[in-house]
Amino acid sequence: MDGGFAWERRFLGRSRAAITRFQWRLPEFLEQRFEGETRRRRNQQIRFWQLAFLVFTILTTGLDFLSIPQYVRLGAALRIGIYAPVTLIAATLLARPRARWVEFLASVTPPIVGVAVIQVLFVAASDADLVRPVFILSLLILSCNALLPLRVAESVTFTSLSLLIGYGAAVAGAQIKHLPIRSVLDLLIAALMLGVMSVIGRVVAERQARATFVLGLKLRLRARDLARMNETLVELSYTDPLTGVANRRAFDIHLERVWQAAFVARSSVALLLIDIDHFKFVNDRMGHMSGDECLVAVSRAIVREMRHGKDVVARFGGDEFAVLLPGADYTAARDVAERVCAAVCAVGVHQPRKSENGLAPVTVSIGVSAAFPAHGDSSPQDLIAQADRALYAAKAAGRNGVA
Repeated sequence: MDGGFAWERRFLGRSRAAITRFQWRLPEFLEQRFEGETRRRRNQQIRFWQLAFLVFTILTTGLDFLSIPQYVRLGAALRIGIYAPVTLIAATLLARPRARWVEFLASVTPPIVGVAVIQVLFVAASDADLVRPVFILSLLILSCNALLPLRVAESVTFTSLSLLIGYGAAVAGAQIKHLPIRSVLDLLIAALMLGVMSVIGRVVAERQARATFVLGLKLRLRARDLARMNETLVELSYTDPLTGVANRRAFDIHLERVWQAAFVARSSVALLLIDIDHFKFVNDRMGHMSGDECLVAVSRAIVREMRHGKDVVARFGGDEFAVLLPGADYTAARDVAERVCAAVCAVGVHQPRKSENGLAPVTVSIGVSAAFPAHGDSSPQDLIAQADRALYAAKAAGRNGVA
């Protein structure tokens, strides 16, 4: 498992506890990973809604004909000449990762400018009432905090500056109309409350995003653990538990694959069938534990003589082993078999002699066969049958040899 996932596993419980306590930041290393995994998608969503607000704002120019017809040109100039360029520049900056402060400014500047444009337009229309700009202010703050996935600091910045702009516009409008500010004081307080509530909503949304991230991380860790367990189970199902080499099931699968590959490459395939001589006497005279030790020692001696990554060693059954040699012809396979015979004799494991009371080195008899699958005159089963006949020939010739 990579180091990142090891760290995540180590601190996952602490992160979950932090979220439970309503903390919206994770431990630093997890916070960095959360930002790394959500940053691009967050910027894409902010960019999408900024462009959507731009289209909507431009379309609302038509509403100026109904509310403030004498200021249609001013409204179009503010929207198209100021708000549109700012939004397009911000959307361009958010199209790919930038410095964190650049992304911060690109996220909060367009909605703040949008609020300012609308408030300036309402102040300029001195004959308009004061209720509408405060209502629009509250609507804009709620909409931006609800739709834009702003970080908490960005949401606080946007909301605070928008409220300041809105309050300033309300005071300026009241002075122009010679109206007391208390006439809209209740609306201003309501706008403040809605702004605070919308920021709290962003805090909750950010907390939920981190909780979802931690949950997803936990699920990914669990999925990875299950995958590794499945890999282990599959490996165990194809491995002989005593010797650690492939079992008969794995051998059959490898034989089919090697045969097909040799057919395509028009190359040869060789097979060694190896039988431990007089193995029954090891179990009968020395016990099954000694028999198991003998099997392990012989399998290791065989594996040492193989080409790692190419040849396949398998326990064929009982005290028999099979060695699959892709690309080897009969001569090369016989040379490997001779080396295996010598290696087994040199392992230092002894067994009772068949007719005497003394001990003799463990030996093996090996049957060798080879075939060219592309010739089409044999099959994998024929290869096994030929090696089996050769093995019996080696035994009949006195054992401890190759046939």
